Amino acid sequence: LALLSERMGNHAAQQALQLALSQGRSAGRSMTQALKDAGLDAAATGSAEAAPDPGSAGAMVDLVVARARYARAAEGTSWP
Repeated sequence: LALLSERMGNHAAQQALQLALSQGRSAGRSMTQALKDAGLDAAATGSAEAAPDPGSAGAMVDLVVARARYARAAEGTSWP
């Protein structure tokens, strides 16, 4: 949506995605195929699919693991 918004504007991009995904779902298509069918595939959106940006995924995983370790350490030694 963000990549399309830069090219089409916010409202037009949202409408185009909603229409493409709705039509794709009705036709039993995958999200990727629905976007390709509508001309909104990776080539049209700046190759976002070809080069994903994980953003802060690593930090989120680290936080989940830390919380799990903390919770595990706080558990009793016997199972209820």
